[in-house]
Amino acid sequence: MSAFDHTLHVVLASVWLGGVVFTTAVVSPSLKALKWGEAERVLVRSAIWNCYGSVQRRGSAENQTAVPSGVSP
Repeated sequence: MSAFDHTLHVVLASVWLGGVVFTTAVVSPSLKALKWGEAERVLVRSAIWNCYGSVQRRGSAENQTAVPSGVSP
């Protein structure tokens, strides 16, 4: 693995980890503070994670990643 590949991997992993930490530290407490019911919080979390998933799918589409049959991308 070249130095460039390693550096790129570290940067992208850091960005992903930052998103997870942000979601855990900011989004989840914010949703609890809104005093919504559990069903509404689950729907909002699902929408947020779908946004993360769409970014991941766009990146993997460029790499032509195969998706097993029966699994939605």
